[in-house]
Amino acid sequence: MESHEIFESATREAETLKELLQVDAKLNVSQEESENDVILIKVSFEGDDLGYLIGGRGRHLMSLQYVLSNIVRNKVRASDDSTKVAMIVD
Repeated sequence: MESHEIFESATREAETLKELLQVDAKLNVSQEESENDVILIKVSFEGDDLGYLIGGRGRHLMSLQYVLSNIVRNKVRASDDSTKVAMIVD
């Protein structure tokens, strides 16, 4: 799976999760290459009332990061075992 395909997949999945959670926020997704050939995808939300999305002590964000990371990694593994992906949700 190419880098841009991983980015597009992560963006689609993040948008889907945002809609399912009914969060009224702007979604920003960016991509970076790290030293170890790991594709780093950063997902961030901007909005006025994000308390529910963040959760107590950031637990909802951590859970969202876990779910989104697993979805994207499973898609990558299905097509290419050698690509490494890391995700940060904030």
